[in-house]
Amino acid sequence: MPTSLNSLLGGIYTGPSGFSGFSGTSGSGVSGFSGAGVSGFSGFSGTSGWSGFSGSGISGWSGRSGWSGTSGWSGTSGFSGTTGISGFSGTTGVSGFSGFSGFSGTTGVSGFSGAAGSGGLIDIVIRQFTTVGTGTYTPTTGMKYCIVYVTGAGGGGGGSDGDATSGGGGGGGGAGGTAIAAYTAAEIGVSASYTIGGAGQGGNNTGTNGTAGGNSVFTPSGGGAVLTGTGGGLGTGTGTVADGGAWAGGVGGVPTGTGAALIEGGDGSVGVGDTTGDFGFGGHGGASYWGGGGLAGGVAQTAGISAGQVGTAYGSGGGGGAHFDIITGAAGGNGARGYIQIVEYL
Repeated sequence: MPTSLNSLLGGIYTGPSGFSGFSGTSGSGVSGFSGAGVSGFSGFSGTSGWSGFSGSGISGWSGRSGWSGTSGWSGTSGFSGTTGISGFSGTTGVSGFSGFSGFSGTTGVSGFSGAAGSGGLIDIVIRQFTTVGTGTYTPTTGMKYCIVYVTGAGGGGGGSDGDATSGGGGGGGGAGGTAIAAYTAAEIGVSASYTIGGAGQGGNNTGTNGTAGGNSVFTPSGGGAVLTGTGGGLGTGTGTVADGGAWAGGVGGVPTGTGAALIEGGDGSVGVGDTTGDFGFGGHGGASYWGGGGLAGGVAQTAGISAGQVGTAYGSGGGGGAHFDIITGAAGGNGARGYIQIVEYL
């Protein structure tokens, strides 16, 4: 077969199409031979043949197809790009709603009530016993407990006497002691017996001694402790003196009682006198738990006498009498009587 122009040109140009046959009656023009060329770049299309006149001409043979050109080498793949920077983290989402609180537990069982306390106090009653002698104490109805004070009587002050050229003073009487204790109603019992001590007497104007105060005693029937307020001691009298001197006062009473507060009575003061100093002074009475004793008599510079005074507070001692440069003497004062006080708590 003849070599086509396209083959000779390396497949650049496509061979021209054959001229179409003139159209015969119902005949087709003869087709030109197709140029065969190596595939590469596509050849330019040949110019179309003129159309033949209509008629049925015999169709020309088709030209042989050119060989396909070899495929080009594939290019190498490009390197993968570096990994991109990670995007920023998104903002934290809104917290979810808190869950509903659980139901409250049931209330626990209440504890047992404590035992009922004892009833409170509703009143306080103060009972006083001052009459010298014995008696019976009956508690006020409803008394729960009480505090008892027992005081002995005070001693009498000493008297004072002398001659026209002497001075002197009797000693003061001592005070009674006081015992104090608390009792329950049971310890007091149905009643309690008591004794109020009598006051000590002062010495007379002849210079005699005073007398001691009496004891006061409290004795419960329920078995509680017995209290004794011991009376104060006597004050010493001067007697008839030729000259001055000193005369002792009475000692304070010392109380007794198991478990009680025990308060001793105060001592009486010393009486003194002196002709050279031109004076005479008695001793003061001792003080008790309740207060001071009787004042002492006193004389100085001018001749005269001065009696001792009675004890003022319960259980206190009497003051001693005094004289100076005179033959008429002075008496000492009496002590104060004993005393019992009971404070009841109802």
